[in-house]
Amino acid sequence: MRPLATGFICAVLVFSNLSCSVNILQTFSDQHSNEALYEDANTLNNSNDYTGALAKIGSMTGAYPNLPKVIELKASVYGGLCGFKFMPFVQTQSGIGATRLFPFLLQNFDAGVAANMDNCILAQNTMISIGTIAERSTDENFFIAAIAFAKIGNILSYYADVAAT
Repeated sequence: MRPLATGFICAVLVFSNLSCSVNILQTFSDQHSNEALYEDANTLNNSNDYTGALAKIGSMTGAYPNLPKVIELKASVYGGLCGFKFMPFVQTQSGIGATRLFPFLLQNFDAGVAANMDNCILAQNTMISIGTIAERSTDENFFIAAIAFAKIGNILSYYADVAAT
């Protein structure tokens, strides 16, 4: 009888967890803490909701918004607003071959508008605010270089390829 009761209880718990679409522990969590806002902003950034991510970052309090991980996330959000997607850009860059740099950038950033250029500058300046080249990590410096390419691509597209052809 005991194994049958244990199996029944386990089955009830498994199916009750599978049938719920909400987290039952959510009511016990602090959804307005800086850490929760950071996680929400990161999720929104990953789903391309950049204005929502910036709103979550703007809601952070104290010294938390000045942490390097938050600054990196904010720069990533501005990068997304300027049309920069890190992984697709790096993947296409690996196949650049004999293509010249400027045509490559024009092809990848063919919708250059003034707002895109401004957001690229914001992304770059946000990352630079972390510190000097020596104070930033190699990954942070590489991100700045990649954003600079996005900025160049948007500038070229805006001024040299108005018809996006």
